[in-house]
Amino acid sequence: NVDFAIRGEGEMAFLDLVNALESGQSLRSVKNLVFKEDGKAIINRRRPRITDLDSLPFPARELTPWQKYSSVLSSHRPITHLLTQKGCPYNCIFCYRHTGKRLYQRSPKSIVDEMEQCQRLGIKEIMIVDDTFTVPPRRVLDICSEILARGLRIAWDARARVDNLTEELVVIMKEAGCQKLYIGVEAGTNKSLRTLRKNITLEQIRGAFKITRRVGMTTVGYFMIASPGETKEDVLRTIEFACELEPDYAEFSRTTLFPATEMYTLALKSGLLTRDCWREFAENPRPHFIPPLWTEHLSNEEINELLKRAYQRFYFRPKYVLEQARRIRSLDEFKSKVKAGITLAIGW
Repeated sequence: NVDFAIRGEGEMAFLDLVNALESGQSLRSVKNLVFKEDGKAIINRRRPRITDLDSLPFPARELTPWQKYSSVLSSHRPITHLLTQKGCPYNCIFCYRHTGKRLYQRSPKSIVDEMEQCQRLGIKEIMIVDDTFTVPPRRVLDICSEILARGLRIAWDARARVDNLTEELVVIMKEAGCQKLYIGVEAGTNKSLRTLRKNITLEQIRGAFKITRRVGMTTVGYFMIASPGETKEDVLRTIEFACELEPDYAEFSRTTLFPATEMYTLALKSGLLTRDCWREFAENPRPHFIPPLWTEHLSNEEINELLKRAYQRFYFRPKYVLEQARRIRSLDEFKSKVKAGITLAIGW
């Protein structure tokens, strides 16, 4: 059962909801709120976008059990998340993050002020969760310059696009404390990259990973299995492309058709999906719901087998296993990697 839902941005709307509940104020005054009244859904008016992100206070991390947060991909503990901008100007057909194409950005001063606050609290690593942190590159240079000017020493990670990465940019990011870049590759053929509307090429991808290797920047590559139009041979090319690029870590995922994405709409219009299964699920939630995949040329079972094959092919290369063993610095890290290896070996 759901009592309340907030559409769009929640920073101010959630505060308004809490204040209304505490004061007994009418919930109809809370913009962005959806709630039930006499068994019916009431959809309130939308709140204007928050354009001045610097006006938002920093999260009250001290009120949370911040010491407990970690990630299997983080190098330090505890970690936290930090947002430096909202929006994404790109048009990938699979993306379910509807933050708008216009970018709303915080100032370098505001960002580094929050990073300093995290460091004072005792946080050791910051994961920047922007859709694409490296847009535009000039802004990243300004943020890194601010970090260096203050002498701030804290580890941080970010998401990046290959067409934004220059050697100059990666070098200053590393100098400013960036330890890991999460890079969306998605496919191992130019045909699939065009279909997904990534607006990048295999050569651009190769060039970006050459830069990160030269600079010594740790990378995590994201790859999608069974995108629109892909055959088994295309998926195998993607797997081999991941091995060729040699990111430090690779994350493979089934190409999932999320609601309100262009790819989901395409699946409905083409007849690949014969019913709006997400709407059915929203109206009648049920356990064990399986999100739809793109099954034009591959069945769900074949996609699952290829996903298992991708992980085992990438992570069980002798060169990779030896390199990861060489990097282990603690018993906890050893245990974590052994557990991950066992999971991969048995195929979930």
